[in-house]
Amino acid sequence: MMGIEMTTTTIVITVLTALLSGLAGALLSTAVYVSREKRTFKVNTLKKFAANRYAIMGDDFTKALNEIFVVFNDSEEVMNALSDFHRIVTTRQGNTQANDGLVRLYKAMCNNASYENNIRLDF
Repeated sequence: MMGIEMTTTTIVITVLTALLSGLAGALLSTAVYVSREKRTFKVNTLKKFAANRYAIMGDDFTKALNEIFVVFNDSEEVMNALSDFHRIVTTRQGNTQANDGLVRLYKAMCNNASYENNIRLDF
């Protein structure tokens, strides 16, 4: 009788271990996938932002700014830089301040997206 209990116990432990390891693998895989997708969204938004930086009054730049609000909403640094840039532009504080705000926003986005920001910043 003791041998049967050990066999049953061993089978139950093996099945539970297999199920738990499969579940752990699936959860880890999902977490990595979500993290990569978020980074991909951030880099794509960063590309749109940088591509339209010379036409800040254009529709494409406005779309990129609106996208920043959605994609980078988990970053206080980016949200603060976006808010500052918005304030500078809407109160018409001048080109120097607008350029500084634009660069600050760009750097914040690069930092948050883990994107090398050693690119020339001569906007």
